[in-house]
Amino acid sequence: MNIILSVLSFFIVLGIVVIIHEFGHFIAAKIIGVRVEVFSFGFGKRLFGKQLGETDFRLSLIPLGGYVKLSGEEDEGKEKHELRPYDFYAKNRGQRIFILFMGPFMNFILAFIIMILINMSGIEMNKYQLEPVRVGYVFENSPAKKAGIQSGDLIVKINGTKVDTWNDFDMKINVSGKGILKLGIKRKNEYKEIDVNIDEASQDNPNPLGILPLVRAYVYKVEKDKPAEISGIKQGDIIYKINGEDAYYQDVINMIKNSDGNELIFTIKRGEELKDVKLKPFFDEKLKRYRMGAQLSFYSDVILKKVGFIESIPYTFRQIKKLSFLVVEVFKNMIKGKVSAKNLSGPIEIASYSRKALQSGVKDFFLFIAIISLQLGIINLFPVPALDGGSLLIFTVEAIIRRDLNEKFKAFLINIGIMILLALMVFVILNDIVKTLPNGWKSLWPF
Repeated sequence: MNIILSVLSFFIVLGIVVIIHEFGHFIAAKIIGVRVEVFSFGFGKRLFGKQLGETDFRLSLIPLGGYVKLSGEEDEGKEKHELRPYDFYAKNRGQRIFILFMGPFMNFILAFIIMILINMSGIEMNKYQLEPVRVGYVFENSPAKKAGIQSGDLIVKINGTKVDTWNDFDMKINVSGKGILKLGIKRKNEYKEIDVNIDEASQDNPNPLGILPLVRAYVYKVEKDKPAEISGIKQGDIIYKINGEDAYYQDVINMIKNSDGNELIFTIKRGEELKDVKLKPFFDEKLKRYRMGAQLSFYSDVILKKVGFIESIPYTFRQIKKLSFLVVEVFKNMIKGKVSAKNLSGPIEIASYSRKALQSGVKDFFLFIAIISLQLGIINLFPVPALDGGSLLIFTVEAIIRRDLNEKFKAFLINIGIMILLALMVFVILNDIVKTLPNGWKSLWPF
């Protein structure tokens, strides 16, 4: 069922973002007066469709994308008198640029509309995500600890960019990759900058810097016949105190680890009730430390972040702008070698994420569609031949120099672009597969 749901949700996501993208090209061509001969979801052999006016709307064999075929788009280089008035190359460069740009632009519009509606209906967020980046804990031997970051420090900048909340901070950290991060912090009203080195090992850690906000410990799994279950602790319990002292997430971990097996009194919250539970940690021979027999996660009060219609427009615009810069930064850091290309997701992994988003609810599913649409719009603007951005760059250069570039040179660039895209597609599909294998890429190539 998971495979079926993954495939189904993937094609819903892909279908929406591709159709919107191609509709942008389609409607722009209609406005300019260019005939659209084919509007296809998928590539390759036509399976079925319907002719409406001058356009064949079709479903094609390979459903990984789509395209519109414009009249005369293969007639580049022909003399003006050889072209028909409704041909693509019969139009001036500005009109051609408009047709190409409208595809990615419609992806931005789709993301913008979805996110406005979601922001108006409200998004559930952990309360701490909207709070300033006040460091609660610093892990031993972490990059933050080695750099001298302390509990209580307020992080206000990363590499010169202002960060106001933990949400901003997490997004920025997750795209920064390995290397030196320059953190601007406030410590007892004194501003200072600290360099933190994110090494290869830390880069793949969900918490690469090694810091936490002040959050409670939440019991998300209780192990059978272990002290937590025996004492009556249940999944969903929130730990507030140990031996009468306020205990946050890392306090709980440390106090259990250092208990020497002595009995501890946990004050837990279950629903609206606070209750005390006695628990004697056991020594885990495998991990060589004391444990309570439960798996813990971070807990923060969940709030519904909701904005009105008027406020949602600039608020959503700022979100789109921030997410767009982050996508560009990820690719920039990949080129620099700071972020591994293994972080790219192909159709298999996107299908898995699509299913999880769908299972989480309609709102999460449409938020996922908005993010994919935004990323598709940005990537299509990259100046790579065979993408919209590559053609936009060529037409823009031609408009500036007021003459066409050499036809053989443009054909060479497009062929190179197609080879790059095919190689990238093969890589991301293989990358999706090796992520499921025990030794990653070494499972395919042990040397």
